[in-house]
Amino acid sequence: MLKTFPFHALIVTVVTISFVSCSESTDNGMSIEPFVGFSAGSGVSFPHQISGNSLYEKATLYARLIKELGGNTLRIAIPWVDIEPQYIADFPEDTTTDVNDLVSAYTVHPGVQWDAFDEVIEAYKEAGIRIIATVGVGYSGELPYYKNNHLSPDDVDEEEYLNRIEIYTRAVVRRYGNYIKIWQLENELNVACETVLWGWRRGARWCDFDFLTELIKRLYRAVKTEDSDALTTHNFHTDLHWLKDVYEWYDYVDIIGLDAYPNYLSGRVPRGHWVGERVKKTRTLFPEKPVAVIESGYPTQPEKKGFSESGQAEFIKEAIESTFENGGVGFLYFTLVTSEQGGAGLQDVEPYWGLFRKDGTRKKGWYAYAETVSLLNFR
Repeated sequence: MLKTFPFHALIVTVVTISFVSCSESTDNGMSIEPFVGFSAGSGVSFPHQISGNSLYEKATLYARLIKELGGNTLRIAIPWVDIEPQYIADFPEDTTTDVNDLVSAYTVHPGVQWDAFDEVIEAYKEAGIRIIATVGVGYSGELPYYKNNHLSPDDVDEEEYLNRIEIYTRAVVRRYGNYIKIWQLENELNVACETVLWGWRRGARWCDFDFLTELIKRLYRAVKTEDSDALTTHNFHTDLHWLKDVYEWYDYVDIIGLDAYPNYLSGRVPRGHWVGERVKKTRTLFPEKPVAVIESGYPTQPEKKGFSESGQAEFIKEAIESTFENGGVGFLYFTLVTSEQGGAGLQDVEPYWGLFRKDGTRKKGWYAYAETVSLLNFR
């Protein structure tokens, strides 16, 4: 298809959200039902407020909370480091081996572990939670250990990095593809270079757009090779730039995902409606594909920057309503639970996105989320 890009104290008001809610079709004719829920980090990492004697019990509780709020979907990451903690430097040993055989060999390699994710995904499956899984993320803490540090694309030959991340991704999709049907490729890759400055990634290759394009292409190929019926998405960071990036990587996403944090630097004026405006702009420029908000949130600390529980509640209501009013097919809040302690510098907001206080009691945002979602007419 030819692509064109024209550059030219909580009070919840009960309203009827006026949008037509129905399934949308992707470019390849696949249907996606509207969804609402939460985004989280690694699927096997839970904050202290989520109790349980096993990962299965913690995931079961997490799922129950999502459903109590009216959600039906959870995005989790399946980080490379959680599958392959130590980089298997001598794999593959036989470069002439068929790639399909390499994936099979990787799946049963003694350095690869599946038990933790088998446990949590089974819990979500039993609870009826739809999973969107993130694969291939290059944040330093999500890559395997290599020579006393986390791997960086700069540590190995470029082709080796791309081949290995494709094999890991294919193995993950092969193992969980019977249940997981939407895969997020990498994470906010359009600002990969900026995240090097923030300390989230390491290496000069993250500033090479050709490398980034080849990476998302390989991840897309990995998913589609293992499950041709699966859908792909990418969460384009929209607080700096995104429209040209969507155009460049349009062919590799079935669902255009957006991350929107318009209040990251200040909470004094909640700007939840800005989330819907970004959905509208994206839908206008790229009407052929569904658009979903994959991450958006408002922290409740630090107070000195104007953040508050009341502000979070207002933001959540505006963000959810405006997303669907402007034609979004899904909204995932980041995130259900955070540690509620620590934080420093520009990123001092990061521990405070959640809807629970440190002691496990519920913030005002919990009730705003539940009330707003209860009014969505696709539920």
